[in-house]
Amino acid sequence: MRWLILIFVVLLVVYCVKHDLTPDEIMGMRKIVCASGDEALKIVKEMHVGEIRYVQDITLLHYVGEYSFVTVWVTVYPNESVAFEEMNRMASSMVKFGWKNLSKVEMNGYSVYVVVPPKGKGKQYFWCVKNVAYYIIPHNMTELEIRYFILNLSSPSLTTAKHRAER
Repeated sequence: MRWLILIFVVLLVVYCVKHDLTPDEIMGMRKIVCASGDEALKIVKEMHVGEIRYVQDITLLHYVGEYSFVTVWVTVYPNESVAFEEMNRMASSMVKFGWKNLSKVEMNGYSVYVVVPPKGKGKQYFWCVKNVAYYIIPHNMTELEIRYFILNLSSPSLTTAKHRAER
């Protein structure tokens, strides 16, 4: 019986930690989870040419507002070193497969890759925070709004605390 309770508590903690990686709302946009776990990993593998490695968990989601939305992939890796290695490997692969204007910029304290897809439809952004990698495709947003979104997505507890202090 104790083992059952322990397993339940562990699963509850894992569920809560996993879903705390992204806030429920950013800039008035509500979070909609499209796929997670094995289902999300299968979708990602179908969309990529290269090998997808070391993924511990993955979630595909959207933030949807009245005039804009953001497509988001959140990938959890075993540790920070692997997360950054995989982000750098992805950046190299993108260049190899024709993605344009890859650059790396400092944005809200994070080193963020910015890239334009081969068909040139808007910028896409990806970066790591510890062992978590974020990849976003913003739609109908200014550069300032994108920076603010990245800050809120990457540091939900920081921005929530800041928001409470501003009230």
